[in-house]
Amino acid sequence: EAMSSRPFMSQVNQLIGPADRLYLYRASFNSDQVVFYRGRPVETLDRASTYTSGGAREAEVYVIMTQREWLRLRKLNAHLPAPLLRSIATGPEGDTPLVLLKSRIEDR
Repeated sequence: EAMSSRPFMSQVNQLIGPADRLYLYRASFNSDQVVFYRGRPVETLDRASTYTSGGAREAEVYVIMTQREWLRLRKLNAHLPAPLLRSIATGPEGDTPLVLLKSRIEDR
């Protein structure tokens, strides 16, 4: 149970509706459990947020990433949002707690 993403993903699934957009930040962790408990494929995003210029449209999205990655990005960008959720479990390898962020990206 300490390694399972099930409790975290149960909270994610309660918070995020089927029409909401959920991404994995990069391929920086084993996402098998996240995809399994989400119940459908989850796309990968190569950046936590994209700041748009001019009249570009933005979309609110949710992003799952490792806590370690979030802390690293937070040092580079103090405006990175705080996590909405944090996992207690550390993942299959035992070293990867996850966080869920709400972010804005350029809508394509």
